[in-house]
Amino acid sequence: LTDVVAMMLVMAQDIKIDFNAKDNLKTTGFMIACYFKHSEVIDLITDKAESLQIDLQCKDDEGKSGFDIFPEHFKK
Repeated sequence: LTDVVAMMLVMAQDIKIDFNAKDNLKTTGFMIACYFKHSEVIDLITDKAESLQIDLQCKDDEGKSGFDIFPEHFKK
C-alpha cells in the first residue's frame, strides 16, 4: 500500500490525481490513512502536501480532519 501511494504521489501532477477528492462521507485519502493509523502513508502525503496542494485541513462529515482522527501521530 505504501508503495502504491508513493507512486501515485510521484505521478499525481502528470495524470491529474486529486488528493483532495472526498467520498460520500466527505473523507479524503489523508483522512482514511489517519483512520487506519497508516503512519508511513500519512508521512508520504504530508511530505507532498504543499507541492501538490493537498488540503490536510479538510473536515469530514463529523467535522474532523486527519489531525483530529489520529492526533498522536502528529505529537512527535
